[in-house]
Amino acid sequence: MIVTGGYAYQGYSVGIMKFEGKRYPVVPGDVANATTYPFPVLVREIPGVNKNPYPPLTNPDGSYTDVVQKFITEALERDGAHSIAMCCGFFSLIQPVIAAHVDIPVLTSPLIMLLVMVPTRLHIHPNQPQ
Repeated sequence: MIVTGGYAYQGYSVGIMKFEGKRYPVVPGDVANATTYPFPVLVREIPGVNKNPYPPLTNPDGSYTDVVQKFITEALERDGAHSIAMCCGFFSLIQPVIAAHVDIPVLTSPLIMLLVMVPTRLHIHPNQPQ
């Protein structure tokens, strides 16, 4: 058997992007702590993005910078991740941009889950007035 193709890194279910150089306690349960997950994750810092991604991820005209369009949108997929997560709710602002540039699922923030959870909540308590 001949094996071809592959990635620079292998075996990661989720690729996680985080701010560059931020040092804070990343305890188990935090999205950027690899022990949070029962499967392998690839954690990467976004070069040049070391604070709230708005406006540093946008140009003065409102378009997205090369950092967003190249590194964030392609790096994790290129390195073999099967999905992308990010470690800050502010990244929800760029969910559509990242999702449009990759062929893998993207969840930039748990805030995105509100779109799923809020309608579902209506069905959890059937006796609750609607």
